[in-house]
Amino acid sequence: MKTLARGYCWWQNMDRDIEQMVMNCTDCQLTRPEANKIQPTHFWEMPGKPFERVHADFAGPFRGNYFFILVDAFTKWPEVHVIPNLTTEITIQKCREIFSTFGLPKIFVSDWGSQFMADSFQRFLKNNGIQHKQGAQYHPSTNGLAERYVQTFKNKLKAINCNKKLISQELSNILFDYRRAIHPATGKSPSMLMFGHQIRSRLDLMLPVENKIHRNNFNENIKPKFVLNERVAVRDYLSAVKWKFGKVIEIVGQLHFMVKLDDGRIWKRHTDQMRKVGEEVRSRELFICNKENDIIEEENEGPSTSMELPIKPQRTTSIATETTEVPIVSEAGDEPAADAGGSGKENNQEVLRQSERQRRKPDKWGYEKM
Repeated sequence: MKTLARGYCWWQNMDRDIEQMVMNCTDCQLTRPEANKIQPTHFWEMPGKPFERVHADFAGPFRGNYFFILVDAFTKWPEVHVIPNLTTEITIQKCREIFSTFGLPKIFVSDWGSQFMADSFQRFLKNNGIQHKQGAQYHPSTNGLAERYVQTFKNKLKAINCNKKLISQELSNILFDYRRAIHPATGKSPSMLMFGHQIRSRLDLMLPVENKIHRNNFNENIKPKFVLNERVAVRDYLSAVKWKFGKVIEIVGQLHFMVKLDDGRIWKRHTDQMRKVGEEVRSRELFICNKENDIIEEENEGPSTSMELPIKPQRTTSIATETTEVPIVSEAGDEPAADAGGSGKENNQEVLRQSERQRRKPDKWGYEKM
């Protein structure tokens, strides 16, 4: 805890404050190991790289669950998996999951448990070229790395005092903190030895942020293909019309641009999804809408004088005609009715003449006989 705190901050009497906090923690004191612990008598040779030698063991039952534990000897990286029961098939399955991530180890160290001594597990190790090593029976110090972590893991679970539903969540928190903590045997955290760097946590939010622009595999001399306020056509994948028109409002990088369409929407597009167009190009929907609005405005305002066409002169005849008015015929139909100023002839009004042709009714209807 002291080493982890020194990596992020410092204050006066920091070590004393941390010791006092641990001394006054009830859960820490209840799970603290005994003092003057006897050092283990068996020492393994230090491996030269990660996952060269691993130590495995089981823990539990705890809250109705068992745990398969595997620790790397070089990095002290722990892997803990919740299992429903202690069988050889489940042990082989969990080993496959771990080995698929970190690779096959050279040496697999375990105790004399029935799961590790089963023929199927021995065949699994032999087929993958893994050497199986075991210490003397009833001598757990041979597999002390796994045994020690089993004890640490149990103490952490007891200190948390969680229920069965939260075991997986609390297990992830324990592994996360352990993999970031500085190990006293190596002077580095398991994550630093495994990955070459410290894994990120919420404590990293205390550190200043460096704003660095990473341009991997890009030449800084290459200029973006489009410039600001340039008219472009962008690809539309959700409508029948494949292209929408707009202008570039922001250059995100060398390959990405923010485009504001003619209808007001803003899209982010890759340079492969864009092409240049003329300044007069507009979207079809917007063009039709503007045209309809112009027609409505012309109907409301009337004809424009600036666009008025010249009037074509009408054709005139050489025969002079006088303006005539239709006289009002009386009910008898003989003479036109005279107005207040006198008769129709006195006012020089022409009287309509009817045709003198006699109209005869057709005989086929039998009018003459009747």
